[in-house]
Amino acid sequence: MNYKDININDIYYSRNNILYKNDKLEIVFPAMATLAGIEKNFEKYQIKLEINDSEFHNFLRNLEENNKKMCKKLSKYKSNIIKQNDKYYIVLKVPNRYGKYELMIRSERVYLPVSTDIKENTTVICSVSVPYIWNFTTADDIDMSGCMMEVKEIFIV
Repeated sequence: MNYKDININDIYYSRNNILYKNDKLEIVFPAMATLAGIEKNFEKYQIKLEINDSEFHNFLRNLEENNKKMCKKLSKYKSNIIKQNDKYYIVLKVPNRYGKYELMIRSERVYLPVSTDIKENTTVICSVSVPYIWNFTTADDIDMSGCMMEVKEIFIV
């Protein structure tokens, strides 16, 4: 579902699951440029997309504020939005199993696109699942919370 069609007030939580109108929350992001393609970070894969649309940036901030309400009261919230060199990026998890990505990659201009076609400054449209809020306590007894955002499909523009 396009982010413009989502009413933040209709998002609710069942246990730690995030639901929208009795279904999983899935969001189609607007076209965005990648920072460096798919990257490996601590044995996990991620993709960073530049947020260049103020309306979408506000939507993401409002979504995070809504999610914070469901976290432990004294927890530190880990945002998916980061700032680097005066630009804002959204960090998304790229699902993988046995070192292979578990997502669909499509394109109208690239025949049989693969992950190596996603390089720095590649413009993509992502379909993202927002399945749950995570909570845990670190070894230093700090309560941490955040929101899982996982790429399901990448369309190379």
